[in-house]
Amino acid sequence: MPGIVTHSRVLKEAISSLSKREKKSYLHRSIETLFHTPENYTAGLFGTVGPNIFDFMPKRRAAGIENNDISFFLHNGGFQKLLHTMAAKIAGYPDKNTEWAAAQRAYLYGFISHIITDAVFHPYIFYYSGFPNSGTKKETHFYREQNLLFAYNIDNYFQYHDERNREFSFSLNEMLPVRKNCSVKMMDNSVKELILDSLKKAYPEIYQSMLIFKARKAGSEKLLPISHLDLLPYCISFAYLVKRSDNIRLADFCRYLRRNDIVYSDLIIRYPMNKRFNKNILNLHRERWEHPAGKIGLHYESVPGLLTASCDKTIEAWEKIESTLYTGEKPDLNDYLGINAFTGDSKLAYKDLKIKHPIRLTS
Repeated sequence: MPGIVTHSRVLKEAISSLSKREKKSYLHRSIETLFHTPENYTAGLFGTVGPNIFDFMPKRRAAGIENNDISFFLHNGGFQKLLHTMAAKIAGYPDKNTEWAAAQRAYLYGFISHIITDAVFHPYIFYYSGFPNSGTKKETHFYREQNLLFAYNIDNYFQYHDERNREFSFSLNEMLPVRKNCSVKMMDNSVKELILDSLKKAYPEIYQSMLIFKARKAGSEKLLPISHLDLLPYCISFAYLVKRSDNIRLADFCRYLRRNDIVYSDLIIRYPMNKRFNKNILNLHRERWEHPAGKIGLHYESVPGLLTASCDKTIEAWEKIESTLYTGEKPDLNDYLGINAFTGDSKLAYKDLKIKHPIRLTS
């Protein structure tokens, strides 16, 4: 959460905002140039999937939490160590504008966009879609479904109903950094290396769980890891196909699995059929809403307003990192990203959610 379309839209609008500025700093020009390369643009869009990549993998799910346990951990504050590790790796390159380093930098900027967008949208989504209180499996599954349906309604608005949807069209294929290797589509090595190396340094136990097996390179003693990341382009494409399908039988089958608690997975929670969306949840009427963790302040933001806030904060964070390319200083991201992605606050976590006014949605 928010949905993949919303995350894609934030990055595209942030880049567009840079290109339309009359007065550009050298930092703005540098970032704009970075994303002008198609490969870097794709790496950045893939970065906007962020920690959600684990939701598309056949990984374990821990009891009492609302999604994949690795994804939940990273969103609930764990991303900070991973993010600093990625930033330090890129900062260590003597030349940060090589094809390899630039693609990794673009991915990092997409990842940052994901975290900021989550921190801005999550409080709004949790307030209106709800969250579990007791932690029972039934309640956890119910509210996870409501969270996703709420996010998918916002996705439908941005993809099909927003007046600017032609300017910011969505394409899943442009988000997947893949290259053909012996007629098989594999993830781009620069992006894969950044993710795996950063996980290995930040969270060795998560890194080990990502590995399927190790293969020995011909003529070398080095073992090359084969990980779940290599399957990710296929997993995301298949999951999105299922979620977007208008096949009535498939929709009924997914509902049957959910309602009878035969199996639960984010992958069987589908988008509303026929591109429908609930206009009420956009909050265009600017109804007052409260921060679900009780953070002080008045909130009237609509979904378009949240999008604008996400873009503005994303650009600020990009400028902070981009400036270190010229100063050589170690990037300090705490001012922008020392937060919890669920609550948007450094001192509040998922367990602190307590205020909600849920609007029930159905697929």
